[in-house]
Order: sequence, then C-alpha cells, then structure tokens
Amino acid sequence: MQKNETLPAQTPALQGLIRLALNCGADAARLVSATGLVIREELVQLCGPDRACPGYGLSPGCPPHALPPAAFKLLTQRCTWMLLFKIDVAMELLLGPERKAIARRVHQICATVEDAATIQLGLTAHGYAAGSCKELFCGAAGGCTVLTHGLPCPHAQVARPSLSAVGVDFAELAALAGWPYALNGVLDPHSGRMQGLMAGFVLLEETGMR
Repeated sequence: MQKNETLPAQTPALQGLIRLALNCGADAARLVSATGLVIREELVQLCGPDRACPGYGLSPGCPPHALPPAAFKLLTQRCTWMLLFKIDVAMELLLGPERKAIARRVHQICATVEDAATIQLGLTAHGYAAGSCKELFCGAAGGCTVLTHGLPCPHAQVARPSLSAVGVDFAELAALAGWPYALNGVLDPHSGRMQGLMAGFVLLEETGMR
C-alpha cells in the first residue's frame, strides 16, 4: 500500500478488528477517523504532580514519563483510522473497587486488538487505554520494573499507556463515536441506573497492509 492511499473503513480486515473487540468483551466498537481525536495539553496537568492522581510518575505510561501531547499529536497525524471501543459500567461499580478489574479488561481488549492489527494485518498500531498500568497490574509491587530497574515490563502483553496521560479529551472521544457520556454518568432508561463507560482505542497506520 502506498503511503498516500487511504484504507476504507469498510475493508473486511478492519471490520474484523471491530468483531474482535466485541468478542473480547467490549460493549461497542467503532472505526472512526483519527483526525477527530481531540488532544488538550491542559488535561495532562490534571495528573500532577500537585494533583491527587495516584498514578503520577509511577509508570512509563503516565506523566511525566508518557508521550507529551505535542508528540502524541504528531503520532495521530500519521494515522488514518482509530478503533475505538467501550465497556458500559454502572456508576456505582465505576466508583467502587470493581473499577480496577474493569479497567484491566479495557487494557486487555486494547492489547488484543493492537496485536491483531500488527501481526495479522501488518499495520503499525498504537493502543491506549483508561487507567494507570501501575495501579492496575503492579499495585502490590514496590516500584515500576521499567522505571526502577530498566527491565522489560512484566505485563507488556496486556498493559497499555493511559489515554488521559497524552491529553485525550474523554468527552470528545465519546462524542466522536456517538456514545452518551457525562462525568457523573448518564441515566439508563432501561435499568433506571446511572451508567458510565470505560474506553480504549488503537490508532492505525496503514503501512504494510496485508
């Protein structure tokens, strides 16, 4: 595939990535244009160091070690499509201890889709997921193996960088897919409960498409 060609979203190979995300447990998945991704540098400042974020400085996927927003914007400019997926979650679960298990599922789905895009389709793929990998996968460990000892991450197969860490506007991300979202949840008319969501995405470069 030539660099200036655009891979149509309806290509069966890309549609297969949607099916994969759904089969892995996502409640919804969409292929959307990567140009619609909204990145705000000021959002990264909410992570710390004078804020309450528990993941600040503890992993390569969180500030100040994560890719800076300006560099992330350059990355998105090399990508045409983005596979965006979500898991619907009742707000009481999202605000409780169950959140970590749900966030781990998001990272696992993200990693699976990224691997499929890379290995099966020959794309260059970049996965990002909600939540700090240190909190989700190494919470009991004293320090990050990568940052503290310069060793490979023991959870590299599933852990992905935080989407918040690179300045992604989550509200705009949900709007891009047409998913109702509010910080305090959205009323589900079927259950009468407040519903939230957790999301991840995989950016796709169309180099070497098989």
